[in-house]
Amino acid sequence: MIKNQQFMKSKQMKKQYLILFFIFLNFSNLGYSQNYLEYIKKVNKYQARAKLKKHKQYKIFQIYRSSNDIRYYIDKNTFNIDEYIKMFNLLKFKDSTKNCCFYCFYVYDYEDGGYPRIIVKEKDIDYQNKVDKFNDGKREKDFYYITDKSSPECSFIPEDSYMGYLQYLYFEKVCDKFLLKYSALYEKKYVITSKYEAKKIIRKDFIGSDYEKQNKAQKANNFDFTPKIRFTDDGHCEIEWIEMQKLGIYRCKYKISRTDFNIKQTNKEMLLKKF
Repeated sequence: MIKNQQFMKSKQMKKQYLILFFIFLNFSNLGYSQNYLEYIKKVNKYQARAKLKKHKQYKIFQIYRSSNDIRYYIDKNTFNIDEYIKMFNLLKFKDSTKNCCFYCFYVYDYEDGGYPRIIVKEKDIDYQNKVDKFNDGKREKDFYYITDKSSPECSFIPEDSYMGYLQYLYFEKVCDKFLLKYSALYEKKYVITSKYEAKKIIRKDFIGSDYEKQNKAQKANNFDFTPKIRFTDDGHCEIEWIEMQKLGIYRCKYKISRTDFNIKQTNKEMLLKKF
C-alpha cells in the first residue's frame, strides 16, 4: 500500500515537472520570437527615418537613353551607413584578412527609378572621397552612373544561429528596399511585424473603397506576424515571415544553406491583394 502511494506520488511529480518544462519551453520560444520581431522593428524604423535631398545642380535631360541623371542624395543626418551596418552584428566577412568597407549612395535612373545602392568592397580612399562628395550634395560629372558591384572577396556569412540567419536574410533581401521611387517600387519589400502595421499599410497603400479596405484589415487580424525559424535535417535554415510587396501582402518562406549560404525562396503565398 505504501509502495503504491509512493509510486503514485512519484508519477504525479514527474507529470508536474513535465508540465513545468513545457511551460518554460513555450515562454522561451515566445521570448526568442519577440527578439526577432524587435530586431526587425528596429531596422525598419532606421530605414523609415532616411530622407532624400535634391541636388542643387541638376538638369532634367538625358544625352543617351542608358545614361543616368542622379538628382537625389540621401540626407546624411537621417541615414548613416556605418550605423546601419552595426545593426547586422551577427554577420562577418568570410575573409577576415580583407579590409572591406560598405558604401552607400542613391541612384536615380529614368528607366529603373530611384533606389539606394549598398555595396561592399575593399577600402578605396579615392572611391570613398567620391561617394562622400556626392553624399554631401556635390555632384561630379563622372559620377552619373556607377556599375560597381560588391566584391566577391568581401562576401560575408552569418553566425550559425537563428538570429544570425534572420539578419543575413534581411540584409540580402530587404536592406536596400527603402526610399524607392517610380519603377524601383516594383522591387519593394517590407517585413511586417504587427497587425497594427498591416492595417496602417492597408489604409495608406491599398487601392479600393473604405469598405474593401476595412474587410482586408479584418482579415489581417488572423495573421501571425511572428517570424518562424528552424533548422532542417538537410542542413538548411528555414525562415518564414510576412512581407509587403508592390502588389500586396505575402507570406514568404526562404531556405538558407548552412554550408554555402545560398538563399532560395520556397513559398510565396498571397494573403491580401493591393488592388
